Amino acid sequence: MKRSLYLLILLFWAPFYPEIVAQNTSATTLQSVLDGLQPVSDTPVPVDSFNRRLVYQNTFSSPELIEWEHQLTGKDLQNREFRMRRPFEDAVWIAEGTGDIAIREGKLRVTSGKYVGDSISFATRSHMVVWSRKVLPENFLVEFTVNHCGSDNGLTLLFLCATGLQGEDIFDERMPLRKAQYPKYHSDRLRNYTVSYWSRNENPPFEAVSNRVRRNPGMLIIGSGHSQTDQSSNMDYHIRILKFGGRLDVEVNGKTIVRAMDPNPLGKGRLGFRSMEGIHEVTYDDLAVWELFAK
Repeated sequence: MKRSLYLLILLFWAPFYPEIVAQNTSATTLQSVLDGLQPVSDTPVPVDSFNRRLVYQNTFSSPELIEWEHQLTGKDLQNREFRMRRPFEDAVWIAEGTGDIAIREGKLRVTSGKYVGDSISFATRSHMVVWSRKVLPENFLVEFTVNHCGSDNGLTLLFLCATGLQGEDIFDERMPLRKAQYPKYHSDRLRNYTVSYWSRNENPPFEAVSNRVRRNPGMLIIGSGHSQTDQSSNMDYHIRILKFGGRLDVEVNGKTIVRAMDPNPLGKGRLGFRSMEGIHEVTYDDLAVWELFAK
């Protein structure tokens, strides 16, 4: 019922915001996807249209406390795992999945395997989600630099404005464990936006040329465009995402790729980086969050 109502709202608003047209997620040809993508703008997101205040910055130049979801859990008398506590106040990053995470050489490093000295062991692999302890304001500009370290398969995306369905914190003891299993993030007890900005999945092939903004729960696509990340997988990409009210703009390397509009926008919430198990290693750097105000 709620999903149907939301679709009706989108249909009502679409004539006023052409960029909101939802994409057909069952499309099977490259051309059908390309026909639905927004044109790339050579201009960056319009930061100068707003007043802004820097609220968080991280250059990963020193060690930071990392907690793992499994450290927050306990088991009941039936040996069932449950969320026992929230992260410690001084935990800067909270990791979900069974891969690995490290801060060194001025970068936040995430792997689907395990760090062993200067090498990575891929005896096992895992999807990974790494949450920032910082809660984003309602209106913001978030920017970061990302490098996929030569990975040739998988997808990375960003969670934004993440809360529970009733607005509770995502680490509330009543929340289910997620363990980096994707349905737990898009169709369970969380509300959020996802921005998928990089992909090397061979099937379907069009994922490598598209950037999608989705609203969850439900995986509803509210914007789609050319990602501009289909060049080398061993180079830096600078990503910026602007949210003001229901407006979400996505920029890659100085070009605006997506302009989306949500008529029922989400508010404050957490930011998280997700990488699929096919990603050998991904690094993040120069993370900054600005709160935006109307001029």
